[in-house]
Amino acid sequence: MKGCENMKKLLTILLAGSIIFASISAYALTDSSPIVEFAALYEYDKSDINIITVPKEFSEVQKSKIIVNGLICDYSTQCFTESGILFANPDIFKEFGCNIIKDSELNVITIEKNDIVLEISPNLSAMRKNKENGYWISLTAPAGIYEEDIYVPVGEIAKELGLVLSISANYNGDTLIYNLEKFIFTPQIALTELKKYGVFTEISHYDFDAVVTRSEACFLLDKIFYHKESSDTKLPFTDIEASSGLYNALTNLVSRNIVNGYADKTFRPKDIVTIEQYAAMLIRAAGHSDFDNNNESPWYLQIMQVAKHNGIMENTEYEENTGLTYGQAIIMLYNTVNTPISYSNEADSKSTLLINFVKDKYNALLKNLGA
Repeated sequence: MKGCENMKKLLTILLAGSIIFASISAYALTDSSPIVEFAALYEYDKSDINIITVPKEFSEVQKSKIIVNGLICDYSTQCFTESGILFANPDIFKEFGCNIIKDSELNVITIEKNDIVLEISPNLSAMRKNKENGYWISLTAPAGIYEEDIYVPVGEIAKELGLVLSISANYNGDTLIYNLEKFIFTPQIALTELKKYGVFTEISHYDFDAVVTRSEACFLLDKIFYHKESSDTKLPFTDIEASSGLYNALTNLVSRNIVNGYADKTFRPKDIVTIEQYAAMLIRAAGHSDFDNNNESPWYLQIMQVAKHNGIMENTEYEENTGLTYGQAIIMLYNTVNTPISYSNEADSKSTLLINFVKDKYNALLKNLGA
């Protein structure tokens, strides 16, 4: 499952860091080593030194052509494969609306898209995402140098930028041509991906155009949490009976401060939920520390700023004070479980709702087995 892959990625980073550090520690003590020289220029901290390495030089390669969204771009001959992985000049990401910054002294490429900033270099065995309060991502195939240019692994970088790309290849005579196309991310794709995580497995389809009620929003959110022991939380809502099918899900969410009701102690389960209300629920669920529901007017102004800043609104049409559709709800939920939780007091900023879901399910399984 993709959730397990994410868990593996975290473990891989920790393990790779300890192995690399152990192997270079004696070598890095020499002031003249390439690692120390790069580290000094890079203004590294102690967490950085583990991923600094000698730049990778690509051997002779068979260059291919590349086509982006059906068009031959300026970088059409600047790609090749190594061990089945597509490498290209990082400028290729300009075709997808990214800003590319090259530091020739450090040999570091910075790729920016919206609020995502990636740092990649042939000197690094990982790429850094969002330097301030960000984290390192272990690369299966680190960037390298060929003919004095930097080439980067297209697929891995695209994924971290939130680009959903279709990458295919075919021959035109003796020339291998790669086609890169940006998917239009649909609710059906999001639902399919969520099912891979073990979420929504019992649902075959949704009417994506139908609007969502407050109770239905709670059922959607409850699916990303594995039920723990019964909560002692007593619901304060006068319009929710203990016998209601919503009661357990709502108790689960209220105990986590994800949803709340109205001042008159009602929850109004049949009311239509707005995009803004649902965004607020997702922000609380993800624990984004930059969310402070103040008294700005309108009340949802800051909520939507935080939702956009954290990628929750990616691939979603937004119109103020409109009813949330199932299509919007599924995509927003998918975006949320794939973005890092930003608890300010958490040492591990890489945790996601998906990882928490897997942890809860795993712990519950151990308990059921008597472990």
